[in-house]
Amino acid sequence: MLANPEAAGKLIETQFPQLGLKAAPMTASLKNITWKFTSAADARKDTDTFLAQLATLVRRRSSAARCRTPASTTRPRWSE
Repeated sequence: MLANPEAAGKLIETQFPQLGLKAAPMTASLKNITWKFTSAADARKDTDTFLAQLATLVRRRSSAARCRTPASTTRPRWSE
């Protein structure tokens, strides 16, 4: 993968079509991966920050989705 990201990207697209991954973005991703070992203790702060930000995004999206709910689906059941 590291020696030839173009071939690896193409392999991912052709051999795993069920994943829906395309060669070009996979190749670009593979070129940017760093394979440096990081201990769990050293990664903890960054991981916690990432997960907290992800949770914030999920809450915002679910809140926004509730705001966009069509009026016809928010009527009380007894009014139907």
